[in-house]
Amino acid sequence: MNLKLNGFLALTLLIGISVCAANPVPISLLSAGNCDLARILPAQLTDVTRPGDIVVGVPNIPSEWPSNESPPLAIDNNTSTKYLHFDGQYKSTGFQVTPSAGKTVVVGLTFTTANDAPERDPIAYELYGSNTSISGPYTLIASGEITDFKQASVWPRFTMNTTPIRFSNSTSYLHYQVMFPTVRNPGSANSMQIGEVELLGGPEGGWPPEVNAGTDQVMILPNSTLQLDGTVTYYGSHPELLTIEWSLASAPSGVTFDDVRFEPNAASEDPKVILPQVPGVYSLRLYATDGTTEAEDTVQIALAESVYPTGDLNHDCIVNLADLLLLTSGWTSNPGGTGSNPADLNGQDGINLSDFSLMAANWLIESPQVIINEFMAINNSKFDDFQNLSEGEWVDEDGDSSDWIELLNVTNQPIFLNGWYLTNNPDQPKGWELPDVSLEPGAFLIIAASGKDRNDPDGQLHTDFQLAGESGFIALVKPDGKTVVHSYMYPQQFAGISYGLMTPLSVSKTLELVGEPAAAYAKVPTDSSLGLSWISPDFVPTGWKTGNTGVGFDTESAYIPLIGLDVSEMYNVNASVYIRIPFEINDLTGLKNLTLQMKYDDGFIAYLNSTTPIQSANAPSSPTWYSGSTNSHADSLAVNFVDYPLADDTLANLRVGKNVLAIHGLNRQSGNGDMLISPRLTVQQTTISSTLSAVTGFMPQPTPNDNNASGLANLGPTIRNVTENPTPPAAATALPITAEIASTMSPINSVQLHYRVNFGAESKIAMRDDGAGGDATAGDGIYTASIPGAAAGQMVRWYVTATDINAVQTREPMFLDPTNSPEYFGTVVVDPSISSKIGVFWYFVQNTSAEGTDTGTRASVFYLNEFYDNVFIRLRGGYTTHGRKIAFNDGHFFRFDPNQDRVDEINLNEQGADPTYIRPMLSWETYILAGHPASLSFPLHVMRNGSFYAIRIFVEQPDRHFLRRVG
Repeated sequence: MNLKLNGFLALTLLIGISVCAANPVPISLLSAGNCDLARILPAQLTDVTRPGDIVVGVPNIPSEWPSNESPPLAIDNNTSTKYLHFDGQYKSTGFQVTPSAGKTVVVGLTFTTANDAPERDPIAYELYGSNTSISGPYTLIASGEITDFKQASVWPRFTMNTTPIRFSNSTSYLHYQVMFPTVRNPGSANSMQIGEVELLGGPEGGWPPEVNAGTDQVMILPNSTLQLDGTVTYYGSHPELLTIEWSLASAPSGVTFDDVRFEPNAASEDPKVILPQVPGVYSLRLYATDGTTEAEDTVQIALAESVYPTGDLNHDCIVNLADLLLLTSGWTSNPGGTGSNPADLNGQDGINLSDFSLMAANWLIESPQVIINEFMAINNSKFDDFQNLSEGEWVDEDGDSSDWIELLNVTNQPIFLNGWYLTNNPDQPKGWELPDVSLEPGAFLIIAASGKDRNDPDGQLHTDFQLAGESGFIALVKPDGKTVVHSYMYPQQFAGISYGLMTPLSVSKTLELVGEPAAAYAKVPTDSSLGLSWISPDFVPTGWKTGNTGVGFDTESAYIPLIGLDVSEMYNVNASVYIRIPFEINDLTGLKNLTLQMKYDDGFIAYLNSTTPIQSANAPSSPTWYSGSTNSHADSLAVNFVDYPLADDTLANLRVGKNVLAIHGLNRQSGNGDMLISPRLTVQQTTISSTLSAVTGFMPQPTPNDNNASGLANLGPTIRNVTENPTPPAAATALPITAEIASTMSPINSVQLHYRVNFGAESKIAMRDDGAGGDATAGDGIYTASIPGAAAGQMVRWYVTATDINAVQTREPMFLDPTNSPEYFGTVVVDPSISSKIGVFWYFVQNTSAEGTDTGTRASVFYLNEFYDNVFIRLRGGYTTHGRKIAFNDGHFFRFDPNQDRVDEINLNEQGADPTYIRPMLSWETYILAGHPASLSFPLHVMRNGSFYAIRIFVEQPDRHFLRRVG
């Protein structure tokens, strides 16, 4: 379940916390009036340059750039143009600019790649300022690497860097100079080129901290302990003054700050939080200040009751001896240990006496064996022209779109329902009586709430009542006609949206593999004898210095508070130091988003259980035991973590048990008077809870006869019929997008169209329903906006959000499942230069390195004028083949042929040893002509990220779709 929680809403969030009672107890989320919100929104960084500003190339030799790729195109706010300098492959080139905004303080930069030739991408920058003239003299403000452009895999074309480039600067300047000292591959490049540059101006008084309190979470009681995942990034001038603090912003009634514990304390970025055993929604605030500037962010944690009583480990809906045996077994096999054992009832410190106490407190307590899992009170399902229903729709045996109620057996035993009742009247528990039917363990039963009153146990069951579309009541009652097993007092319902228990629950937590500080070993090498042997997890660091990170030294005092392992012996001797940080992990399932965070002065090369680097900064291309860094990393930046999201395939480096993060630390040179290396390594682990949550909510994607989908605890405006798969636009032609928006609980406040081109930054435009600006008819509920024209071959993606007056927001597509749902609608701009007699298959992938691994990554596909977003792509075959396998999201299967059913997985094969590309297709056709089932196969002209990639062979996956087709 993904519970969508809205931060600091001026509304009340109702969560049904007990499925045993006839009337669920509501838990109120405190409104914005209880919180100090004045400080939570820091000023935003904005580009200080504008198209038309005076721009001069450096060196300023007009013959060194094409007339249509001149220096002003670096700041024209158009990523489809570029600035190119023919001297840039062998010397520093760039441009000077006088912003028309006047004197500004620049504290950050963004860079966007150009259309082609990644070898020309700059991989380092220098920013200078002047208050004399555009010709200088200039003072250096900041310099460093463009990390994204330098990484092993080529950064996508037309794409802005995502690793922030920020720095401390409090001086305002009239003129700026941006220089690019080196490009990605000087040996094969004939120039330097850049698509777009932004000079980001900060607010008056300096840039405040950037605070991220982490992702909203849901936990099921009795587990009430969570590792918080806050981050504070500081680019100001006084890092020594920075303080941070967690506090309780809001909580269920009766809970105070003293009831919430932070370990080790509330003054760290990501402590463990232990909440009281009180269900409801908790809002935790992370605040940071340097005494002058400040910022804060909040994270919301929902504590939900389970449908099972605490201690019911075998899910038979009663706590008894069988559960005690399971708890005892877990304790003896892992006494006091950590892990994901369900017998660790409170999620704290492994299995211990506290868990026995929780079980004892619930001894012999029972919970419902059968629940009302989901129901639809306003069913608008209907057959299309081909008598097919859309996913999630249901009609009865008469073809009527009857309301329906779904029962679920949550036990491990069959349940006989003869004589049980369903009622929609709390004063008449003996409602409609169920016939002699049974439910197997985990089985569903759909009962039509049609008023038709049919109780043939061998046919479709129908109640003698219908469900109210406005707020109402529904209950399941035992044969005694008195005992309410499960009930809802539900709010107003909406057409095509079901209501029920939002399950299954996906729980994500951040594991800190290497913290700060962490136990470490360090050695200043004196020769090359170690080679790379010191990187291995099995290497024994005999004679190495020991201590805690950070590792370094300082002849003055700035880094002293951060240093736990002093290596001052390297001063004036060697610019390199070897560092080993051991750590253990015992469960590798469900891992994603491995991230390295580094405080460093001046460079590093990081390894993880392998001699292949996982990340580096300011590192030489061929490092030695005495190497220094290629650039400096300013002291004011070195004390802040820089985030390096690691490639997905880096997860394969982790192993159960002992691991080592090895770092080759690099000072600028041996005579530099300070040096610092302090890493942090984190990973997210997602698990699917085996416990059903009692949190109720709306489900825009109903799932009759199946596990419930993700849902919303509060429903914003409904969004229907967003423009999907429009006729692909021509280059530089605006793309109109429409959406039908209707209010639900509260009036509409705003509708926004969010869009992005390729993998560039997301932009948004207000959509309108006033008959102007492209909108056809005022007040008809159809909102309109247009996406500006893009270049030929570019991917354009969009989604729509609608927000009501209480700040409850709806998104379409909803993107509730990051691994099985589209994030955007989309299309590809027509490229008239492509002429092909075979089908043109487009795909766009940001991590081109990961797509060629078994771990894979996410991508977008466009074929036959249909767009498929956030699909999964990975390597197909072994080391001798470089084909691709693509898996599509449920409900969004791939149409490879208009005359064939859609499929959920396809193969794009290489030609292998056949240069004609004919042999595979002839082989399959031979099977077919011989009367044997065979996969359909045909060649495709494959485009990747807007450029020709290869000819590939489409091969139908031999799966259930294949078996259905061949009979």
